[in-house]
This record gives sequence, C-alpha cells and structure tokens, in this order.
Amino acid sequence: MSQNRYSPASPEWLVISLLLCASVLAIMHSDWLWRWDHLLYDAQNKTWARPAPEDIVIVAIDEHSLSQLGRWPWSRRLHAELLHQLSDAGARAVVLDILFAEPDQADPEADRALIEAVRANGRVILPLAIERSRLGGRLVETLPLQPLQDAAAAVGHVHIELDPDGIARRLYLKQGLGFARWSHLSIALLRLLQPAAWQSIPGARNPSDTPTSAQTIVLDNLVMVPFSGPPGHFPRIPYVQVLDGETPRQKLQDKIVLVGVTAVGLGDSLPTPVSGRNQPMPGVEINATLIDALRLGVGIRPLPTLWQSLLAGVLLLTPLLSMPRLLPRTALALVGAMLLLTLAISGVLLHVLHF
Repeated sequence: MSQNRYSPASPEWLVISLLLCASVLAIMHSDWLWRWDHLLYDAQNKTWARPAPEDIVIVAIDEHSLSQLGRWPWSRRLHAELLHQLSDAGARAVVLDILFAEPDQADPEADRALIEAVRANGRVILPLAIERSRLGGRLVETLPLQPLQDAAAAVGHVHIELDPDGIARRLYLKQGLGFARWSHLSIALLRLLQPAAWQSIPGARNPSDTPTSAQTIVLDNLVMVPFSGPPGHFPRIPYVQVLDGETPRQKLQDKIVLVGVTAVGLGDSLPTPVSGRNQPMPGVEINATLIDALRLGVGIRPLPTLWQSLLAGVLLLTPLLSMPRLLPRTALALVGAMLLLTLAISGVLLHVLHF
C-alpha cells in the first residue's frame, strides 16, 4: 500500500516532482546560486595550472623601472626607444598596453617619435577604451591618437567584466557602442599573427545582432578566462632593463611581447579566481593569459541555457523516478552518488569540453 501511494505515478509524487522541477528552473534562471557557482568554478580553476608559454613575455612597468625612470606617466620618447629596442631584438609582435588618447602638448616631438617607432615596427597592437567623457557624461570610444592608430597594425579593447563579488572571471571578445565592432586586444593580436585562423571568434554569442543606441555598450562572444597560474606566472622583464639594452636578445627574439603596468598602485590590477583580493593580477597578465588560452583552444564558454535545463532535468528526474522503488538505505546511497556525479559532470564539462 505504501509503495503504491508513493510510486512515480502517484499524484503526491507527481506534485513533488513538478514542484522540484519548477524550483530548479527558477533557481537556474534567476541565478540565485551564483555564489556557489563561482565558488565551485574558482576551486576548479585553481587546479587548471599549465606552464607559461615560452614565446610570451611581459615587459613590466614595475616598481624598479619607476624608481629608475621617474614617476608615471613617462615621456613618449621612452616608449619610442623601447619599441626600437624590441624591433632590433626581433620581437614577433608587440602589445603596447598603454592608451595614448591625447597629444603631448608639452612635447609634440615625442608624439612623432612614438608614431614613427610604431610604424617602423609594423606589428604593434594598441588598446582602446569605452568610458564616460566626464562624470555622468556620454559614453565614448576612446581610441589612440589618429596618426598613432594609423601607424599601428591593429587596435583592440581591453575591458574585463567584474562579477557581483568583484572578481574578474569573464570578458567579451567583441564590444562597442551601438554594435560590437571592436575585437578584444587578444583577438587583434592573433589575427595579426594567424589571419586565416581567426576570422571566426569563439565565445557565447549575443542572440540579438540588431544595432542599438549609440549610448549602449553592445557585448558579444562571451568567454571565461582559464587562468593558468597566479600573478607572476608569465615571465617578466623590467621595462628599464629592455630600454637600456641590458636584456639578452634571445629573451625577446620571436616573442610576443606585452608592455604594461605591473606596479602596485597604478590602478591596472584586478582580483581573479587564482589571486583573490589580496594579490590582484595586472591587466597585462590577464591579456597574456587569454592570448595563451585562445591559442590552445581552451577558452571557456557558458553552457547554453537549453543544455543547462536538459542536464538539470536528467540529474533531478533520475533520483525522483528511482527513489520510490528503492529501500531507504539504497535511496540514500543514490543521493550521494548523484551528488558526486553532478560534481564529476561539472569537472568534465569544464576541463574536457571547456563549458
């Protein structure tokens, strides 16, 4: 009698099943458990260590360089000389992760020197930013100086999303005002090095591709960053050491060189799943991580909503349909097995399928 009452076909069990299914769908689509999702994702991300690639190096605007060259910002003549040093050393490409949006009114010749150095190198990528023109003002796309932009091989955005807990885990490989016209700096670099291989951009697509208001930031091609190690994982060479010609040629030859700020206090570092708030990662190293991950094909994408729903349904309905037929002791073992299976599926999706 008890088995008939609580069989999978009984009204009580059907009501319980429907309520649980509705609850799971509500939790999924309202993102109530985002803290637990991020906790699990961060724990798995920390196990995803991989060696730093030998062909990516960071030229660091660090504390030592600041002590030698003076307070920031530096003259653009220094950046021009650095580019000449990198060109002479045979760097494969240079990401100059510094925004030069305004002309140097005090030293116009410094601008011309930098423009000539960028043009002479021929493989320099520059950043752009989407920001407000003033407090409460209009959104604008802040690009490098037009002559500098013309001299560069490409430009790309460097924006990184922060989750509600203030941790940087994800970014959009395309974005722009009105429509997503700008590729991320990493894609701009990869297209320069392998143009045929990077016409298609990975990541979760924006379902709406309709142009919208020029004051709306349109985002597309969402990826999660698969961090390969904590801050300092990628090799760094002090800026001043390269500038003075003290760096052996083999450390720069045929390398992808990213030039950017690593000094604490210059505001270009973010907390990440592998660093936390106490040891933020410089933006230039996040860009290096993404370049490496995209080349390896391990960019992480969110699982499509349909597949999330189907997978959740299978994981939920399996015990619901089985438990009424089982003894209490066996049912408890099934619950434990389903818990472990859920974690295992999450790990396989992340590390094997990159979802």
